[in-house]
Amino acid sequence: NHQARENAFRAANHYLRTTGGTRHGEPMLAEAIRAQAHVCQAWLREALAQPYAEGPTVVVTHFAPSLRSGDPRYGLTPGTAGFCNALDDLLPLADLWLHGHLHCPSDYRSADGRCRVVANPLGYEKKGEQATFLPQCTVRVERAAAPSPHST
Repeated sequence: NHQARENAFRAANHYLRTTGGTRHGEPMLAEAIRAQAHVCQAWLREALAQPYAEGPTVVVTHFAPSLRSGDPRYGLTPGTAGFCNALDDLLPLADLWLHGHLHCPSDYRSADGRCRVVANPLGYEKKGEQATFLPQCTVRVERAAAPSPHST
């Protein structure tokens, strides 16, 4: 939806202008960040498409791979795109996906059950976000069974 994208860009640009980030001497605003995200996502898609039989596939990203990681305190808003990608189609290509950026924990599986998505953020003490942080968090990395060629 074009209007939702414009709203998200407007919200992001308001924040980005206050932080003063630049790239090549120019302000790094929402459209440039989105373009760079597409470059990174293309790289990740290509990397995950490569067969790897040596062990489990683990992906570590700053941004969440799915809107399912969105902070329930805020719901799904145009600004959610500033924290979460919509890469759910890539989840079945990994066994474990670790992400950051959000200040709420995540621990769920992809729709096909293969990929476990985990975030264990420390968050802000003043907002009570540290109550859910697990300082001794350990995540077992297991290689999932290969999906059936007949599954949809």
